[in-house]
Amino acid sequence: MLKMKEVCQFNSLRNERILSGEKGLENRVTGAMVMEAIDIEEWGREGQVLLTSNYAFEGLTVEQINRFFVSANEMGIAGIIFKKNRLVNRVPDYFIENCDKYNLPLIEVNKKLTYEEIINEILKSLINRNALLLQSYYDNHQEFIQLMMNQAGIEDILATLNKLINIPVSLLEKVEGELTGTDDSFHNYTVQNKISAEQKEQVKADYNQFILNYVREGQTYQSTLIAFPIPSLGHEEYELLLHGVERSLSDMDFMAVTNTVIAIQTELVKRYTLNQQNKSRLNELVSDLMYGRLTKTEDVQEAVRLLKINPAKSYRIIQFYFKSSDKDCSAAAINRFTDTLVYLFNSSFADVFYATRQEKISFIVSADNLTISEIKRKVEDSLEYLASHKMHNHIQSHITISNDVSVENLSEGYRQAVDTQKIMTMWDDTTSIVSYQDLGLYQLFVETDNLESLNRFVPELIRELSQSNPDLLKTLYVFINTNQNYSEAADTLFVHPKTVRYRINRLKELYHIDFKNPEEMLRYNIAMRIIKLTPCKQ
Repeated sequence: MLKMKEVCQFNSLRNERILSGEKGLENRVTGAMVMEAIDIEEWGREGQVLLTSNYAFEGLTVEQINRFFVSANEMGIAGIIFKKNRLVNRVPDYFIENCDKYNLPLIEVNKKLTYEEIINEILKSLINRNALLLQSYYDNHQEFIQLMMNQAGIEDILATLNKLINIPVSLLEKVEGELTGTDDSFHNYTVQNKISAEQKEQVKADYNQFILNYVREGQTYQSTLIAFPIPSLGHEEYELLLHGVERSLSDMDFMAVTNTVIAIQTELVKRYTLNQQNKSRLNELVSDLMYGRLTKTEDVQEAVRLLKINPAKSYRIIQFYFKSSDKDCSAAAINRFTDTLVYLFNSSFADVFYATRQEKISFIVSADNLTISEIKRKVEDSLEYLASHKMHNHIQSHITISNDVSVENLSEGYRQAVDTQKIMTMWDDTTSIVSYQDLGLYQLFVETDNLESLNRFVPELIRELSQSNPDLLKTLYVFINTNQNYSEAADTLFVHPKTVRYRINRLKELYHIDFKNPEEMLRYNIAMRIIKLTPCKQ
């Protein structure tokens, strides 16, 4: 990276004076331009060195001049070279004052020095540096490509970076807190505070800097750590760490880091792909068990053996039904959500097996020594974790839990979890977690072999409303379930309370419904739930 302090050492400028703005000598230089006008917003860009002989400033007001220097500062101009001529023998005071104010290095040059000499030296230096960086990037890239072709692991990739930049490096998996690195003695540290990090042009990814206390050989000392986030496809969160950074990293160092990040990402994608292939195979085995596809005892036993399910234990089926409130939610975001959910369940339960289908994931978990309350609490903990993470908080889910079942009866547990979901839909339930035991009397509905026989409990009035006036039936259902509160029913139906009152009066007049009779209300409520449930089972 070319800086103003290096520009001052060019042959053409070595004997010239720096009049002000010496604090800005670290400013990065990206180019040079001769000023012809002060409309810097039209042609200026960050890192430029401006060359002028005061021609552009002749006849300007103080306000116009001040506005120019404000814009130059905001834009990130690197510095100004002022060339004296036969009409201007000294740099104006306002130039010196403004350059000092905004830390813009101001270099005074004599009239014999041409603009071409100065610009050529700046551009030559920039071109040579860019060529060197490009060659460095290519050489590093080839080295990492060779590593990947040889199927080198993370350790080899880190060792290569360590060799290139001569700094201890590690890969941190933040979820598990696992560290893999070139020097384990740097893995015992505590973060003191985060410090601002200058983002390098050569590094497209953001990175963070921290002040750490390292403990090595029983002694504590302070140093800087630089962390580069590495995106992954699974639930894991990775960072590339550079330890004990006691010097400014060069552009070539950052080029090596960029290549390392690409190589690690490639390795992580390969691991993820292999894991997905294995997951897909196990997914089908779990599905076969839960859906009752395996009719032969030996087939069930083989699936249990391959999945390493303990046949002596009892299990529950826990089903997650989820959807995203973000209409643009990608398949990758859903995969990350399910991967995180699997990780959380593996952390909470002793034995976990699962199968995924679109917006549903079914878990088989060991129920031994766990009450339903304990299972619900573990599931609630997982929901809280998901809600606390920004990447998942746009996904809403609700959960159903089966009774205890044996390995041979996993399909029965799956049916219970599915039926619980259907009853929840019938209830319009917004509860996050419901078990089959929670259904109570409604278990009779879903366990009835001939669901059509339930229709005999539906009064003729409800059947007639269902066929001829579904709006009145829906109003009756909502009105009863909001304790006959007109305002709450109106809010639920998205209508005016007067509309609800009108419909209820119509029900009273046409069908002589007695809303003060609790037995009658109970009959109608049960009947309407049967009406809602029946289509689900057909």
